[in-house]
Parts: sequence; C-alpha cells; structure tokens
Amino acid sequence: MMAFQIQQFLPEPGAILDFGCGHGWFLEACAAAGLSPLMGVDTSALAISELAKKGIQGMTINIGDATPSAILREIHAQLSIQPQVITLLDVCEHFEGARLIEWLRCMKDTFSHSLRLLILKVPSSNGLLFRGATNFSRLGIHGPLHQLYQVGTYPPHYHYFSDHSIRLLAKKLQFVSIAELGDPDLDPEGFSDRVRILKHLPRHVATFLGSILCSTARRMSATDTRILFLRPD
Repeated sequence: MMAFQIQQFLPEPGAILDFGCGHGWFLEACAAAGLSPLMGVDTSALAISELAKKGIQGMTINIGDATPSAILREIHAQLSIQPQVITLLDVCEHFEGARLIEWLRCMKDTFSHSLRLLILKVPSSNGLLFRGATNFSRLGIHGPLHQLYQVGTYPPHYHYFSDHSIRLLAKKLQFVSIAELGDPDLDPEGFSDRVRILKHLPRHVATFLGSILCSTARRMSATDTRILFLRPD
C-alpha cells in the first residue's frame, strides 16, 4: 500500500531509507514493488541481520546519550545512498515530546539536499482501541491503557496522536502534508494479543470479536494509526 503511494507521489522516488526498520517488512514490500535502492537503520543488530538475509542493506546504530544531530551526521556519513524518501513507521511514539521534535528537525536538516518525502506512521487517539482503553481507565480499569502505552517495556509509547496534534507537529517542523491515510491496524487473528483481557477466551471467539471491531472501525472511520506523507516546505 505505502509503496504504491510513494510511486504515486514520486514517480521516480530514488533511494528509500527506513529509520527503525525492524525486520524489514516495509522494505521487503518496496523491493517487491521494484523500488530501489533501499536501506534500513535500526538499533537492533538482529533486525539488521534479518534484513541482510533479504538482500537489503542495513546499518545498526547506538542511540545512547548522543545527540540526534551527532547520530544523524554519523548515519549520513556512512550511508551508501542519498535518501529521497525517509520513513519512520511506528517509531515516533517511542520518543519523548521535545526529543521527537529534535530528531525530526535534525533529520530534515541532515538530509536536506536529498529529502523529498517523509512518511510517518503513528498511533492514533481516534482509534477504537485507544478510546475503549481510555473509557476503561476512567472506570478504574487501567490495564488496557497501560498495554497500549507499553508500560513496563523499553522504549514505551510516549504518544498517541490526534489528527490535530500530528498536523501541528508537521507544521512546526515546516513540512507540508500532501496526503493522510487512516489504517485500522487491527488484525482479527491477533485481536487477543492486542487486548490482554481477552486472552482467556478461545482463539476463535477472540477472532470473531476482532472481526466485529475491525468492521465497526471501518464504518466509523476510527483508525488506530495515521500515515502522513510530508514534503519539506
């Protein structure tokens, strides 16, 4: 889906850099769509080794206490590509507020000579899961909300973005939004994994409930993630 959108907005997209690439599902989809060259960056050496098995270049980085500017300069110096498209998919929510702005601003400055399209995929506060968990929390049942924020893990989720807040972030960083997509981000088969309170249910029952929730989310246009396509202003 996103590979198609990239080709729609940039008929000749050039190099693509996936920041926080994980095991490379997105880059694998880009390769299948004929896009190249491709490269992934991640803090996990295991993720980068898995990327290599797919025949895609990768680089392991150590964030530590270094400044975003220093880390991005080092990445830029070692890259074998000049990325025209940079993606951060399910990454932004792992940075605290001011640090997220600093990362994105430094990324824009570091790759200013080549960057033509920035794609962000972020969790939405408009989604049914978030709204449901928030309502449970108001009743004193905090487990679902803690699960969404990944409390007790590192790094947790620091943000859930409203349509207004993600647009405000883009404007603050002087990016222009050229498209926004909503994604229910719900898989009926994995519904019980997303909602721990249902783990005791038989798998087929949880899957049935997940199908109902997915259908409801689509009818209500209640998307659990937002995908923004941004160009530098």
